[in-house]
Amino acid sequence: AVGIYALAIYVLLTFKESPRVATTVINDTHTRQRNHWVLGWVLSCVFLMGLVIAQRATIYLVFIHQAFPQLGLKGIFIIFAINPMMVVLFQPLIVHGFRQKNKILLCGSGAFLMGAGMAMLLCPDSLLLVIAAAIVYTIGEMLFFAVAQLVVYEHGGHQAKGRHLGAFK
Repeated sequence: AVGIYALAIYVLLTFKESPRVATTVINDTHTRQRNHWVLGWVLSCVFLMGLVIAQRATIYLVFIHQAFPQLGLKGIFIIFAINPMMVVLFQPLIVHGFRQKNKILLCGSGAFLMGAGMAMLLCPDSLLLVIAAAIVYTIGEMLFFAVAQLVVYEHGGHQAKGRHLGAFK
């Protein structure tokens, strides 16, 4: 998983986003090729992040129960409640706060934070470390998915925005 994050960050950080809005009419071949390249990489990263989320969803419950058996359902509830509460309370603020930043860089940062949150679970010494890992992972998730969807929308052609957003889902 760390290799996937490193590749995603490398690709997303090496891309230089132009300051103009990508929703204008696309006339030149270079811009079309660049937009297809960006769409391909972002959608590939979305797919790879989806694999990580699926892996987390299938074994996270078992991991928490084995790492902290003394907490029972209370510990599991605390850790599972962090993600939706943070998304509902803080995603609009976080995304709004970063709206003027490079979107490709934000996608890479979000993927990195998701990977860092998962890597923090390699040696869970305490419940606080697992809670911190959940917070880091959730911040990365909020950044990556919100901004990646915007990038896919902006870099899709006028006639294909819906198709590209469908591929994103």
